[in-house]
Amino acid sequence: MCYIKTGGRIKYYRYLLHLTQEELAMGRISTEMISLLENNKKKLTPITASILVSNFHEIANENGVQINFEIKDLLMSDADYANTLCNKWLEELEVSPYNETKYFEIIELAKEYNLNEPIFKVYEKMFSFYFNNNNYSKALNYIKKLLSLSILINNKNEEIIILNKFGTCYYMLQDYDKALFNYKMAYDKFLEYEINDPQLQDKLLYNLVLSSSALKNFDAELIYMEKLESTFNVNQTEMYTNLILKANILMKIDRIEEALTIYKDILNHDIKYLYIVQNNIAVAFMRLGKINESIVFFTKSINNQLHSLSPNTTISLTHLAEIYYKENRYEETFIFYGYCIDNAKKFKQLDELILCYENIYDLCKEMNKISKFDFYYKSIIDLYSYVSFNEEQIKRMQLLEQNYISNTI
Repeated sequence: MCYIKTGGRIKYYRYLLHLTQEELAMGRISTEMISLLENNKKKLTPITASILVSNFHEIANENGVQINFEIKDLLMSDADYANTLCNKWLEELEVSPYNETKYFEIIELAKEYNLNEPIFKVYEKMFSFYFNNNNYSKALNYIKKLLSLSILINNKNEEIIILNKFGTCYYMLQDYDKALFNYKMAYDKFLEYEINDPQLQDKLLYNLVLSSSALKNFDAELIYMEKLESTFNVNQTEMYTNLILKANILMKIDRIEEALTIYKDILNHDIKYLYIVQNNIAVAFMRLGKINESIVFFTKSINNQLHSLSPNTTISLTHLAEIYYKENRYEETFIFYGYCIDNAKKFKQLDELILCYENIYDLCKEMNKISKFDFYYKSIIDLYSYVSFNEEQIKRMQLLEQNYISNTI
């Protein structure tokens, strides 16, 4: 860009005000001097810079034009001016729609003057744009560039944050092996560099828990969870969230009594997650064979959800229906499967919805009352008119229909 050099800056503002060299000189400086300066054939001194800036402002004021131009803008080095310009453009883009063309212009200028900081900022913006728009593959392109830059400029903290973002991109793409690899690398670097950032440490450990869980490596999940528990650099609400997560892990590895102890402790101190904890306690009792206690807590959980139903309510209702089924309390089973169907429809939980119909059909068949499924079959047929099922769901629905029809002939 020709106006980055000192001479170019003078020429840029002269053209901006539609001035000849003679008009800019105002008799205070020779036109020959202005020509030499604009062609970068003579070094600009502070005194000459002061005269030029004064002339620019005087002429601008006479013409009712406002310019933001100071002596330092003329005297700073080309690299410093390029850096200033890059940062100015970045500030303007903060309040403008995403403009990739402009971002690439900033990168081009910054590369010309070996300015890593503006390039880093641009890649951050581009990564955030694609990540926030769920284009994780494109986001990965820019996070790779960010990682290379963070290593080049030896910014250890940013390197760790970027590795964590790397992992998150892969996690969102459901490539959990690569997610875990990058999360682990970020955590190892955190320890190696001896970074003092408790919140970042908790974030890294939490992501290690999630990715280990996704890979069903529950032992590793528990190890990371216990490391997270030992720090707990979080507020009280987040602490109880993490405790619920730990208890959930213990349930996965059949340490049910330990999980139950944690759930009950949370119940005594925190009510934000009341219905979730009650539901989990009910599941724990069910797995321990304590059916009556399980029913009590499922019922409590559902009652606490009635004022604000959620997708989780479907799970609670399903569990309660299954318990009544195991207890041969079939009427209650039908009632709660009915509630489950209504809630699954409300939140478009199609897999859960089909499972309810499958379980109801099995129950009708077991009771030798296939005709009782007539009502549900009509409901299934109606679903096709307003619900879009995926291929696997359609296969399940068709199989259910075939079984029903074959048993009614």
